[in-house]
Amino acid sequence: MVKIGVRFRRLFLFTTFLFALGGFLLYVMLAPCFQTELVNSLATHPEKLPGDKPLAFTIGGETFRSSFFEVYKKETHSKVKLSGVYVPARGAKSLVLISHGNGGTLANILTNYRAEVLHAKGYAFFVYDYAGYGQSEGKATYPGLLEDGLAAYDHCVKDLKFAPDQIILYGLSMGGGVAGEIAARRPARAVMFDCTFVSPENLGKKMAPILKMYPAFLFPQPFYDNLAFVEGKHPPLLILHGRGDSMVPCSQSEMLKAKAKDRTTLVILEHSGHCGMADRDRSIYQSAVEKFLAKLPGA
Repeated sequence: MVKIGVRFRRLFLFTTFLFALGGFLLYVMLAPCFQTELVNSLATHPEKLPGDKPLAFTIGGETFRSSFFEVYKKETHSKVKLSGVYVPARGAKSLVLISHGNGGTLANILTNYRAEVLHAKGYAFFVYDYAGYGQSEGKATYPGLLEDGLAAYDHCVKDLKFAPDQIILYGLSMGGGVAGEIAARRPARAVMFDCTFVSPENLGKKMAPILKMYPAFLFPQPFYDNLAFVEGKHPPLLILHGRGDSMVPCSQSEMLKAKAKDRTTLVILEHSGHCGMADRDRSIYQSAVEKFLAKLPGA
């Protein structure tokens, strides 16, 4: 009977160990960092633009055409062409590099009130499409957004001939995470966040509480962690957010402002939603952008 009891105890312990090991392996396998295709489908919603020839866009009565530049993709070990539009300005002392969100294309930016404000006030800017978006080649991926953003930055420096300290990074929604990651790796004169988040991890855990079981290191990289960016030393930062944003709550930007060390301005657009622009908020947006850019050193 003693031997049977010992054997039963050993069998019980071994079975418990197997269940625990299986549960742990399942926990790890389901971690966000290993759900590549799911993360890509949630983080990127590419839209295409017709044809492969340069597209023309009219802003303030002037016409500007798209062009292409290259990005090296680590995943495929190859280069792909990305589409972008450069809108110059006479005597411009800086260039606004715009990273759009995970939906839409550069066409949405160029036909938006934001582009009208920058152009009317004499600011040069460059907007681009991530791989798989618009006329850009390749496939849209979560880590690829940063590769594309860095390539766009380097294009502005090497080909458009702007010095690193002349570049202002502007990111909308997911593009805010891209802008923050670029600023952590490249010099920038200033940064502008528009309807962006604290981090995908933070936002994801608020939208799906079950994700709280996973620590930060089990989320996919790059982390697009704007909280880490604002808590560290950073260039002047303007944060814009629509109070009625139902996709990325305004509280995300309020948290960034609360945690920011210094040189940070938060402007709430009381009547606007996610990346939208209510007519009643246009003058507030324009004033906020003008004041922020005018106060930059050397402006």
